Amino acid sequence: MVSLRRTRLTGLAADPLALDFPTVADGVARLAFVEAALASWVAGGGWVDVPA
Repeated sequence: MVSLRRTRLTGLAADPLALDFPTVADGVARLAFVEAALASWVAGGGWVDVPA
């Protein structure tokens, strides 16, 4: 994140690898997976759908 801020301040091109970090949507998807895993456990290990 520091290098991304530095590129914004200096106007230089950012390193493409520095732009690869999780977004809010990524976090929501991970939480949906965790909730589905917990629901599966509660159901005795059965399959459950992961909301899209």
